[in-house]
Order: sequence, then structure tokens, then C-alpha cells
Amino acid sequence: MANKREKSREQWQQEIVARQQNVTPADFPEGVHYARIGVPKIASQARFWIGIVLAATGLSAFRSVIPIALALAIVAGGLLLAVSAMQWREIH
Repeated sequence: MANKREKSREQWQQEIVARQQNVTPADFPEGVHYARIGVPKIASQARFWIGIVLAATGLSAFRSVIPIALALAIVAGGLLLAVSAMQWREIH
């Protein structure tokens, strides 16, 4: 019984490995292709939006009691972060 179980397990593992090696993007439903975006693109989008939020926070800081130099530094930092997040090779 154990020998038969080991053979079926080995066969099952070989089938899994064969399936994994033969998988193509066409095998997945259309909705799954968003995963092709990749971590770098998601990270740059997050950096871009964080920069925009930081710049907006700096602009709103002009109305508060925060010194103007600090508000300008926050705006500049946010804009710099947003611009550095843009992937120029995809734009051109």
C-alpha cells in the first residue's frame, strides 16, 4: 500500500511540475493579466501619488502657521518625488 501511495505521489508531483513548465499567459483568464504590471511599476505609481499628496499638503500649509520656507520645502519635495516616479522610457 505504501509503495502504491509513493508511486501515485511521485506521479502527481511530476504532473504538477509538467503543468508549471508548460503554462503560458494564454492559459489564464483575461482578468489575471493585471499581474503583468509588476512591482516596479506599482512602486513608481505609489511614489508618484505620495509625491502628489505631499505637494498638496505643502500647498495647504501656506494657510497655516507653518513657516513659508517649510511649506515650500514640502511642496518641492512632493513635486520632486512625483517627477522622479515617472518612468520616462514608457512616456517616450
